Amino acid sequence: MVPRHGSLFPSQNPLHRQAEDAVRRLEQGLGREYDDNSARLAASSAYLAKDNGLTRIDHVVLSENSKSVRQGENLFVVEGALNDPSHKMAHMKTNDAIAQPVEQSLAQLQSLGDTQRQQQSQQQEQQREQSITPPPRMV
Repeated sequence: MVPRHGSLFPSQNPLHRQAEDAVRRLEQGLGREYDDNSARLAASSAYLAKDNGLTRIDHVVLSENSKSVRQGENLFVVEGALNDPSHKMAHMKTNDAIAQPVEQSLAQLQSLGDTQRQQQSQQQEQQREQSITPPPRMV
């Protein structure tokens, strides 16, 4: 059991903290306590969001029952209001999210963040070099 206000895996990553908060709200709405499955759901949600270009997590919601999916079959992370047509969203199978160990999701999240920072740094360096080197002149 996870402490009510604590986390099994304290994280400095803002996406992970936002995912934990959103999953807590989801579980509360379902009348359930935050537990180990919730922690795995939150960590997977944070990685899913980062991997799909979301910059924050405002909501974590589960699919509703329809002809094509069962209730709770898919997990959605949402940036923006649920009723805003311009919100950003990513999804995955709920069972896959719960099956992924928290440590593994957080390691993937960290690695992805490191890779993105490295790519951004390389792009900035290339832009600096291009601004210093004058374009070739036509003769």
